[in-house]
Amino acid sequence: MQAEKKVTEGNSIEKVIHQRTEAILEHFRADPIAPLISISPTFSLSPLERMNDGRFHKHHDGSVLRFESNRSPDQSFTMVLPSFPNYRNEYVGFLNSTYKTNFLESDLPKGLDIDHLLAASNSPSLTWVRLEALPIRINRSHGGGAEKKNARSRITDARKRAEHRPGTMNWLVAAKLASLMSPLSPKSKNSQSRLEAIVEYFVELGFVRAQVEGGLKSCQHQLAELGI
Repeated sequence: MQAEKKVTEGNSIEKVIHQRTEAILEHFRADPIAPLISISPTFSLSPLERMNDGRFHKHHDGSVLRFESNRSPDQSFTMVLPSFPNYRNEYVGFLNSTYKTNFLESDLPKGLDIDHLLAASNSPSLTWVRLEALPIRINRSHGGGAEKKNARSRITDARKRAEHRPGTMNWLVAAKLASLMSPLSPKSKNSQSRLEAIVEYFVELGFVRAQVEGGLKSCQHQLAELGI
């Protein structure tokens, strides 16, 4: 029997965004298959629909890909190509369609960014990337931290040339959603304390420390290239 999709009337946009963030972090914690953050247009959507129990719908001539979950609106999401211009408006439109609300773009809290979970600079151009709301200070610390360094790495360059698409959420993306600041370069003053804060957060959720540390290292290309 298909679970009934529940949409609470009178949701504020802050409440909707908060419950979406909690849902994706819980998915990352509890499900062995991490949440989707990007999809290649060459990949068949049917297996993903069966795996995630829902349906994909393309919009704007294929520049936007929305997933409608049969389980919960909090498990629905929208993705856009990195070149899609007005993704803030798309995110608000997705919220209105999914939660039966009438939000305006101006309703978005001033302390939040609507952004790609996988940095557009690290993504092949023909890849749908998931949008979510993120605290500005946290999001920009990641944009100026590990994501910026990864964008210039040999690993990212090779992956782009090979049209590599990671697909599921990694440790740094989860840390960003959990409002944890990005690690910087290994020699930066606050890098180690930031990294330890991320590790402790996931250890407290029940992950094994070595698993978290290894996962975070693989997310920071500078460390991987140096063999640190």
